[in-house]
Amino acid sequence: PASRDVEPIALPDDIAAALGGNDNVRAVRALHGRYRVELTDAARIDEGALAQLTRGIVRPQPGVCHILV
Repeated sequence: PASRDVEPIALPDDIAAALGGNDNVRAVRALHGRYRVELTDAARIDEGALAQLTRGIVRPQPGVCHILV
């Protein structure tokens, strides 16, 4: 089977800041129309800032969010 390894993705600075800073982001994966982000501390998310910057946020499990762009 094909490898699922992907190159690291850098989030735009304003979105990274709204997620609590780059030091709070453990992993990012770009998907169709969204970023899948693993966080160190989900409590550091600035929901208001993300609402202004993106189409929305989905939290399918603790420590993981999907940022809709």
